[in-house]
Amino acid sequence: MMKRAGIILAGGNSSRIGVDKSLIEMNGERMVERVIDRVGRCVDEIIVVVGKEDKKIELGKILDVKILIDSIKGFGPLAGIYEGLRYARAEYCGIFACDLPFLNVDVVDFLFDSCEGFDAAVPMWENGYREPLHSVYRRIPMLDACEIAIKRGARRIFSCVGMLKNVNFVPIEDIKEIDSELRSFFNVNTRDDLKKLGETELI
Repeated sequence: MMKRAGIILAGGNSSRIGVDKSLIEMNGERMVERVIDRVGRCVDEIIVVVGKEDKKIELGKILDVKILIDSIKGFGPLAGIYEGLRYARAEYCGIFACDLPFLNVDVVDFLFDSCEGFDAAVPMWENGYREPLHSVYRRIPMLDACEIAIKRGARRIFSCVGMLKNVNFVPIEDIKEIDSELRSFFNVNTRDDLKKLGETELI
């Protein structure tokens, strides 16, 4: 049995930025490719989940990984997580958005290690904010929780996390020892975020 899987969520509409975030280029490398490369160094399998058939076809031309379409509409990232967990074969699954240009390989590896013996390893900031889309989950407990949440019509990812019996909320200070500026958590939501990337080409 495989130990680790990486599930990359690329199903968003990118409505705030006006372009497909997964295809934004940095130094000649598409954002989704950057995330796959970094997560891929820590896992046995990679799964990308998208929202529509045309996106699957488009990414299929440039990616050599399994691409799934989330089958349940109206549940946002929760549906993507559910789809990825259903397909994955590994015991532990890392969930990451496709718009993390500075995702840190050592942070990803640390989160997988932090999930050993737990149902989830979820980074938590000093103010209590948690990062469910930058986390690692044990596949079966999280899959069961997602199924229950969807049946109940609950759309928040923490509806699922709240059902898990044994969650390791990883203090952000521990992660800061690996990634001092916490750049791993920087994601691209607006045009201003794009400016922060420096030399960035939109395609």
